Amino acid sequence: MILFILIISVVGFAICNVFAKNIFQKIFAIILGLIFLASLALITLNVTNHFGMKKEATVTTEALVSSATSKDFDVLLYQPLGNGKEKVYLYRTNEEQKKPIATKTEQTSYTVKQTQTTHAKVTIKKYVWVYKNKFYELLFGITDNNHEYIKQHYTFEIPKSWPVLSVNQAKAFAKLMKENAEKMKNDAQVYVKEQVMNAMKENPMLDDMQKQTIIQNAQKQYQAKIMQQYLQEVKQNS
Repeated sequence: MILFILIISVVGFAICNVFAKNIFQKIFAIILGLIFLASLALITLNVTNHFGMKKEATVTTEALVSSATSKDFDVLLYQPLGNGKEKVYLYRTNEEQKKPIATKTEQTSYTVKQTQTTHAKVTIKKYVWVYKNKFYELLFGITDNNHEYIKQHYTFEIPKSWPVLSVNQAKAFAKLMKENAEKMKNDAQVYVKEQVMNAMKENPMLDDMQKQTIIQNAQKQYQAKIMQQYLQEVKQNS
């Protein structure tokens, strides 16, 4: 509406200036001129300072699965940009998703939290400009800036067992795991056997269920230990 008012006022002002015969027509021309200037000022304020608008935040939360499709380990991936200080995180929200979603780069910030949770999730808080009410939307809506993007923040909450790796680091880690698969298998068997023997020394009366629990815990401990070792190696070499 404001553009129509602007056009009508400037056309009316021009016509009145040309054909004004008396004081009333001149006053009317001045009024049209003032309306034109006011309309121009309001448009400028709307475009530059978002006059008539307010910030609105929307929050969405989605469950996450590993960024990589590999079943060997869960990971949150990122791709460094430029000098490496900026990053684009890559995430998946379900196992059927073959290609991960890349986070936006424009006016975007991130927080990665590794917690005791067993389920990963991402919370996206997005800020946009919206009109305060229908009047302002009717007045300035023709400029097509309703829901104009301001910024957004991603909060990734992942289990402590999930490493955060660059794409190249993840490839190197997967390669290292594959190359040492046989050694890891043998070492794991030795480690588990030692843990069971130590437990039986302390309590020779262990039943089968207790032994199975010790075996499962030992397997998890070894896997966590060897993964941490290989992760440190990959990060040092990257």
